[in-house]
Amino acid sequence: MSRGKCVKMGGHLVIIESAEEQAFLKNEINIKEGNDKSYWIGLTDQVEEGQFLWVDNRPLDPKNRFWDNGQPDKESEDCVQLGVDDKWDNWHDFSCEVERKRICEKTAELLLI
Repeated sequence: MSRGKCVKMGGHLVIIESAEEQAFLKNEINIKEGNDKSYWIGLTDQVEEGQFLWVDNRPLDPKNRFWDNGQPDKESEDCVQLGVDDKWDNWHDFSCEVERKRICEKTAELLLI
């Protein structure tokens, strides 16, 4: 559901490619009001359990993994959220069926006029 909503807006669920990008997103989430600070990102192991792929089918880079302690933890939880609250502070796997907010990204366009 979240993936489709990002595509409708001309983008895709975010692909986190560095510690700097992870820190930037966590900071942006911390600024948001409200208690629900869990957002879907574009990472899943729906195709093969334990093999996490980004929405563009690239495998998760071993150098850029930001799992919370004990995560990923359940075979039935195939989608990944970035959570920043009193319970979570990085990535955690969760059931894909749960309605959550999402972080979408879109390629920037360069216009030379």
